[in-house]
Amino acid sequence: MPIANAAIASAGLQGWSTGDCEPGPQIRLLVQRDETGAPRWFLARFQHGWVWARRCGEVGHTTPLTWRWAMSAEHRHPVRVGIPTDEEISVWQSRA
Repeated sequence: MPIANAAIASAGLQGWSTGDCEPGPQIRLLVQRDETGAPRWFLARFQHGWVWARRCGEVGHTTPLTWRWAMSAEHRHPVRVGIPTDEEISVWQSRA
């Protein structure tokens, strides 16, 4: 899955939240972080929608969601995602 993060991050488009418009097609991977800033979940774009997973290998046969559904408020708290760092991309791509 190609990830075009460096150009996006340098353009200042680094985060989305519940209610925001879907990012453009160049955004292929986003990360949700917990309160400490550690990666929590990844949100990956596929041909037919978005999939939440901890790592690329966990995606399997998960049904892709629309952007609006994937970003719906979790327990009434907004979902926030951002551009993953190179280190977070390594976590996403790892098989462990």
